[in-house]
Amino acid sequence: MRKNIFHIGLGFIFFLMGGNLLFSQNWEEVVEQANAAYQAENFEQAVSLYDSVLNGGQESANLYYNLANSWFKLGKIGPSILNYERALELKPGFEDAQVNLELVKTRAVDRIVAVPEFLVFRLWKGFRDSLNSSQWGLAAILCFWLALAGGALFLFGQKAVLKRSAFISAIAFLLLACMGCFMAASRYALELNNPYAIVMKNAVYVKSAPSENSNDLFILHEGTKVAWEDQLGEWVEIRLADGKKGWIKPEVLERI
Repeated sequence: MRKNIFHIGLGFIFFLMGGNLLFSQNWEEVVEQANAAYQAENFEQAVSLYDSVLNGGQESANLYYNLANSWFKLGKIGPSILNYERALELKPGFEDAQVNLELVKTRAVDRIVAVPEFLVFRLWKGFRDSLNSSQWGLAAILCFWLALAGGALFLFGQKAVLKRSAFISAIAFLLLACMGCFMAASRYALELNNPYAIVMKNAVYVKSAPSENSNDLFILHEGTKVAWEDQLGEWVEIRLADGKKGWIKPEVLERI
């Protein structure tokens, strides 16, 4: 009886593993089909296939990058900028995505000059965004293990020079591990609730208040990046890189 239960349980585990493997292989086949459609310049089909993979929960920087390229080939500025931004959020330092994003931005209508940030704040953001939260977490774990190794050498080392070096190294790596944890948490908070969105409509009026009867402040066009500041009912308060603020409907935006 016990053997039968064991065999049933083992079979169930292998069934789940086989199902997950088959599931993964099926998505890989869809990605290959999407790549083939892109190579054949059937960009609408490529978009549909890449979207189906992403909607199925298979998220990666390369998928967003390929989807952005497909939208760009179709001449869609908003979706291409949105997906390049998403690729860069998952993989900071993704050079191809960054280069293509800057290229697409030259096709956008709006030319918004950002307000210069304080040097310290700009350096902090650049350092934080140089890795994603998972990479910062791995760096913190590595530094923690190196700190433990340094502590072990300090405790069990025989030579005074070795013990002193090990102690200094252990303290340094422990501090780096703490910093890595802090950076991972900060980056994760940004990834969990990205405050930025992309305008997806050809043109939209930005209002002075959350009301249709309020004054029009200015017009934004497809592909413009805005900060999602607040939401009041059917209206969202946005802020531009140059500091301008206003209210628009959320359906014209897509969160990064």
